[in-house]
Amino acid sequence: KIGTLKSLVPVGISGAIVIATGVVLAALSEPVSASGGYTLISTTTPPAPRPTPLTPNEAGYVRVETKSGSVSCSINAELVACRSNANNWPIGSDGQHFHVASVNTNGEFHWVVADLGLLEGKVTMDYQTYSAEGWTIVASPDGTKFTNDRTAHGMSVSTDTVTPF
Repeated sequence: KIGTLKSLVPVGISGAIVIATGVVLAALSEPVSASGGYTLISTTTPPAPRPTPLTPNEAGYVRVETKSGSVSCSINAELVACRSNANNWPIGSDGQHFHVASVNTNGEFHWVVADLGLLEGKVTMDYQTYSAEGWTIVASPDGTKFTNDRTAHGMSVSTDTVTPF
């Protein structure tokens, strides 16, 4: 139910614009009826879903792999290390491609010559948001972003590139 204007009050151009904007917004929005016969228009965005928590193993590590299986990562409270078998990452002084990248909570990034092993007990991530050991992980078709919850440092990882931040 929309109320009526009981008396006409002269309004300036800016007042007319505000009224016209309200009418347009009311016409474009889906009204919600509240008690008392007033019409309310919702303008809030629903909150983002909570990240899915991932549980560490007995050694304090969370092991994950991308949906494609092309990148595997090991996460603990201090750092994230990711491995890819693709030969797209930089070449080290030995002439071989790096296959492991790591970043710690302070944002210190390193290309590493290491073998993360089979990463037993790894969880295959779907395209959604996860939390593990103080890190927020956003998995998407374009790559996976690891952000430390305390410092906001981390890295974005795909088979093509690794970008620390």
